[in-house]
Amino acid sequence: MTDPLFNKIQIGSLKLKNRIYMPAMHLNMAQDFLVTDRLVNFYAERARGGASMISVGYATIDNMSGSSMNIGAHSDDHIPGLKRLSEAIQSNGALSAVQLNHSGRYNFSFFLDGKTPVAPSAIASRLTRETPRELNIDEIKEIIDAFASAAYRVKQAGYDAVEILSGTGYLISQFLSPLTNHRTDEYGGDLDKRMRFGIEIMEAIKTKTGQDYPLIVRMNGNEFMQGGSSTQDLITYARSLVDAGVDALCINVGWHEARVPQIVSEVPRGMYAYLARRIKESVNVPVIASHRINDPVVAREMIADSMCDMVALGRSLIADPYFPEKAKSHRENEIVHCIACAQGCFDNLFQLKSVECLCNPMAGYEKERAIQKTKTPKKVIIIGGGAAGMSAAITAHDCGHDVILFEQSNQLGGQLHLAGAPPGREEFSVLAKDLANQLMVRKISVALNKKVDMAIIESLSPDHIIMASGAQPITPPIPGIDQSHVV
Repeated sequence: MTDPLFNKIQIGSLKLKNRIYMPAMHLNMAQDFLVTDRLVNFYAERARGGASMISVGYATIDNMSGSSMNIGAHSDDHIPGLKRLSEAIQSNGALSAVQLNHSGRYNFSFFLDGKTPVAPSAIASRLTRETPRELNIDEIKEIIDAFASAAYRVKQAGYDAVEILSGTGYLISQFLSPLTNHRTDEYGGDLDKRMRFGIEIMEAIKTKTGQDYPLIVRMNGNEFMQGGSSTQDLITYARSLVDAGVDALCINVGWHEARVPQIVSEVPRGMYAYLARRIKESVNVPVIASHRINDPVVAREMIADSMCDMVALGRSLIADPYFPEKAKSHRENEIVHCIACAQGCFDNLFQLKSVECLCNPMAGYEKERAIQKTKTPKKVIIIGGGAAGMSAAITAHDCGHDVILFEQSNQLGGQLHLAGAPPGREEFSVLAKDLANQLMVRKISVALNKKVDMAIIESLSPDHIIMASGAQPITPPIPGIDQSHVV
């Protein structure tokens, strides 16, 4: 029986080797809109890991659409860097795409040198706490042209496809939603008029790039915004996008303002597959499902059950770039799962830092932290089998050292098990298991129920000792804290 995750599929004229798509994610790794070595190294590693297509971005279409930490596509000066990134992805085995977007009322004025963000209507954003300026008709036409010109630059830079972000509360979805579009002209009012901005962008791109150049749209299956677009509106919009020449749809969930959890660990794996299925049943192009797909079993079931045609693995490929290759080669026990903690990805973004990963210390540092084999192997003792101790053991072993890890309890994982105890936080315990599996496949010596003393150290005579025994918990001096009913 064939594996549905690794069946080939076609998007427009493109033939994809499997059903794994890496969606665009803002990484804060660009500088002054330019592609950096860090971006190239990051995506080259994900391409080597076996994904069929990688979308990068989002990329800007004009100087009001994002910040200098976004990849730029609004000037011909950006083409050389875009080309270098595309070549890095393609030369390592994956197809490449760029996602284009305009953030509209989700942009911050401090990213725009004090300029007021723009939107279909002057309705305050709960995300930025700012009120945007309403676009006039001429400006709308300019933005449509800017999308088309940016898409043409993407094609010039050698990418296999272009993707448009038409969801998540950004400008195109702001036009689509009656919540943020109160216009009374040809771009506001009933659904047909609210769809017009997005549809005209797609038509302009097809005219500029050619009808055969693959166009993907990432859109909401549900906005989760009271007073916003209904799910039936979104289905109608999806059909109209396909009629306008769109070759595939990638379905995401919610606006950034939405109060419904979308990506955190308490969201069950694959929960939002039903939204992709609603779209899939209404269109005749491939549909890609998104959100909390971090395990091959879940991904296979979604495809086999006709919930979607492909799966988008974003943070899952930050946590383990080789997820696809491991799944294909029957080494799924070696996958390090994304635990949806958001501590290294989204938390960093809100602090204007580059994306990192709690589960993968190499993420974003593919070159700086590249493993180098030592010419002088040492004997290394690691004391403590929590996340730090196991990670140290893995790294030391991969560098060529002889490693022994000691843990005084009867299980590896340390405080990851405590972090995974509350309901909805079980994925932390999965990380403990994943790291333990990494030790097992490397055949690293592990001694459980063993407290290290001087006798052990003297008998082993190690060259180095790494202390990873953790910290001692403290009891805060709160009156009554020792009572039986206090947790």
